[in-house]
Amino acid sequence: MNNRALAARAEAAGLGRLVRVHRPFREPVAGAMLAGIGVVPAGIAAFYLVLNDSPAWRWVVLGYGALLWATAAWSWWGPVPGGRCWFASAERGLLIWPQGEEPVAVRWERLAADGTELVWDTGSQRVGTVWARTELLRTARTGRPYPPARTPRLAIAALSVALSAVVVWFTAVPLALELAFGEQPREITDLARLCTGGAPFGQAPAYTGPGPHAVAVYEGSGFPEYLQGFAETDQNWPPADEVQLVGCSRLIGQAQPAAIRTCEYEDGSSLVTYQGRWAVTVFEARTGRRVAEFTVDGAPSRSDCQPTILVPSGSRGNDDTDYSAPEDAAFAAHLTPLVHAE
Repeated sequence: MNNRALAARAEAAGLGRLVRVHRPFREPVAGAMLAGIGVVPAGIAAFYLVLNDSPAWRWVVLGYGALLWATAAWSWWGPVPGGRCWFASAERGLLIWPQGEEPVAVRWERLAADGTELVWDTGSQRVGTVWARTELLRTARTGRPYPPARTPRLAIAALSVALSAVVVWFTAVPLALELAFGEQPREITDLARLCTGGAPFGQAPAYTGPGPHAVAVYEGSGFPEYLQGFAETDQNWPPADEVQLVGCSRLIGQAQPAAIRTCEYEDGSSLVTYQGRWAVTVFEARTGRRVAEFTVDGAPSRSDCQPTILVPSGSRGNDDTDYSAPEDAAFAAHLTPLVHAE
């Protein structure tokens, strides 16, 4: 039922200009209880995900926001027990329009209020849950309609829209961008997933145009072993959203048959170090496209021994093997042309 239809019937019934509409809605108790109960697990889940740097917190907040809006929509538009009944206060009387029935026009001098019951000489109507019910009953007693106070309603509407806009901006917009264009790396460690068969990052910068093109080289997961092409930063690690190339380094053998260092320990254990040979595959972070492949050798010597090594519990005389990792210069020799490509 819209205001235009109510105003037209009030005018036709001789009640004059429409002053205020008291719209029916569903009791919000069940919805409010559902929303109130849900805020605790939703808050705990979102807080836990934020602490663990998981973007899934956006789904939790967005889901709870959707629950609140669904609760409000159900209260406003959902079916009302016993059917809806609209009350339209006009200059000279009240138009009462039960759902599915013909409206009844009652002049103010014929109308009285008995508790939540409206009574007139030929009938009565209970006032259920309607907007501004107190004002409606007061109007029935005094015969003077009260225009709606627009400032509080506008303030509530503006606050609801503003809060909804904030939630959408920080949850729905990033999620929509990820669904449409792919993820954006948030931490430098996120990019290591390309080395384990993970999906590329659709919002990472493309490997195109003049350099420098930032590259991060990983050996498995975790933090990168080598970085090049980044802008200066005061942070411990450069921003992940600057990375255009991801290098994946894996050990494929030893460069020389002879060991470069043998370390002996008190319990008879030993650690033999060989010069490692590593295969490096370079991918574009945005598409996962393979850009280059090369091999590098580890450091040719090791001047010191580790002070301690880990051996299986209860065992003695354990022999272990290690391989030297490439030095920065070895990576730079192959990656510099990619980093500064035009």
